[in-house]
Amino acid sequence: MLFLTAALLLPSRSEDETEGLRAYFEQDGRYALISLTGYLLLGFVVNLFEFEGSLDAAWAFTDIPLIILPVLAFILRERKYYAAITLVYVPLSALDIWISNWS
Repeated sequence: MLFLTAALLLPSRSEDETEGLRAYFEQDGRYALISLTGYLLLGFVVNLFEFEGSLDAAWAFTDIPLIILPVLAFILRERKYYAAITLVYVPLSALDIWISNWS
């Protein structure tokens, strides 16, 4: 699923790069956000049911916003929202990695 996300982010042909990567992302690359959400949601469900994780664990509190934020970016479609969501997503993702490694 992550390979699908990466494939959606960058153009596969050099002809698609003529307008710039930002234009390509706004046209087709945004769908990578939905793929990323699917990947994170699948991991969340597996943690809950296969590994018997608890919803009141610290990882769950960070995973839920990490699942919702890419969907918000997909829906909102404005650069100012992309920037705000990125400013929240990156530190939250780092916190989630820290919680996963040291808990």
